[in-house]
Amino acid sequence: MMVDGPGETPYIRIRLNGKWIQGQNPEGNIEQDIYYVTVPEGYDEKDAIHPIPLHQRNTIQLIYVPAMRDPISQLKNASGTLLWRIMKNINWPEDINNEIEEKMKPVIELFNEIPEVSTVTETLNIEWGKYHKEKRYNTANLVFNSSDLSSILKKVEVHFSPTDDGRTSTITDLGDGLRSLFYLSLVSSLLEVEQNIENENKPALIILAVEEPEKSCISSSAW
Repeated sequence: MMVDGPGETPYIRIRLNGKWIQGQNPEGNIEQDIYYVTVPEGYDEKDAIHPIPLHQRNTIQLIYVPAMRDPISQLKNASGTLLWRIMKNINWPEDINNEIEEKMKPVIELFNEIPEVSTVTETLNIEWGKYHKEKRYNTANLVFNSSDLSSILKKVEVHFSPTDDGRTSTITDLGDGLRSLFYLSLVSSLLEVEQNIENENKPALIILAVEEPEKSCISSSAW
């Protein structure tokens, strides 16, 4: 950290250097490096540029909230999305995958008992058998639901209730404004959960970057 003078607030300067390189695709490739700048702005930086070590970079978390906030894509829950990051912080039982597999067996059996499903499976295996002779992969079976925690979390949905007609509503039923607010609630939930968990890998610094915050109708005090 550095200060510009006596009694001034200490601060850190971090610089991102990016270089675009022409590649095989139209977008090209970007090489980037992140540095500490250890002198105030305006001073000679010749000996003041230092690469940030990876272990220090891992202690800083940046959450970017774009102007177009799409919670639907967030709830697809692939690795890296907000809800996935919230759910992975839960202390799941070690044997939960075995329990899920046992409880899913009746569901899979229910689907397989439907004649049309059996026909699809039989046809698939007949056609599959025309293309290979590998005994290890001789039989193909249809699986209608996930039998492990990781796969299930990728299909998590959020439903809202109550409604006038008694059914639940999904995010697709929300207007653009409410979708934006719900996206921000995901960000807020992530920050709240991560602050309250005991984890040695918890970020030391969280930077929240909100593009066009006036669209959110939420005051800065909410954060």
